[in-house]
Amino acid sequence: MFVLVGWGLALVCIFGVYIAHGGNISVILSALPFELITILGAALGAFLANNQMKVIKASLSGLGIASRAASSARRATWSCWRCCSTFCKRPARKG
Repeated sequence: MFVLVGWGLALVCIFGVYIAHGGNISVILSALPFELITILGAALGAFLANNQMKVIKASLSGLGIASRAASSARRATWSCWRCCSTFCKRPARKG
């Protein structure tokens, strides 16, 4: 959660200051897909070039474990939310 808040705050600050100083945000948004491909491709290439195969395999398996954990955590969060909303609505219906 803190990671998402941190990324959101960073993006708001970066682009907010850019817009506040008179920057044209449409220029950045039109170049964004190409910039992301360039940055992510360079990062992936550097990762593959600088690590051994066992590190790469361990990283990929770690991503799989993390995605499964995230989906189970998401399910647990939604079930908790449903339970809380049910209990919060119950007194309003009967009262």
